[in-house]
Amino acid sequence: TQSEVVTIFDPRWRSSVSVGETKAVLRGGIVPALELIPAEAVVKVGDGVFNISPAFPLSLCLGVIGQLTKSENELWHEAELDTAYQIEKLDEVYIVTDFP
Repeated sequence: TQSEVVTIFDPRWRSSVSVGETKAVLRGGIVPALELIPAEAVVKVGDGVFNISPAFPLSLCLGVIGQLTKSENELWHEAELDTAYQIEKLDEVYIVTDFP
């Protein structure tokens, strides 16, 4: 059989994440990024980023906050997601097939 696998390195990827008590949206890409981090949120480089989307294992650590910037309107922060791996160096993956 065949399947299409989409990872956080795909630009079409969107999911909910948390950084401590703060919620954000993970946008996929060559360098995955967090969007819609409230400007008043207390987040810093190196903070852990965890999945909160029920479509995937809850509390799964996806990486840490990398470079943090303010959006143009200064209402939101954006941040790069630093993962523990690089997509170009992946040669093996584990695919969960029995997740509800």
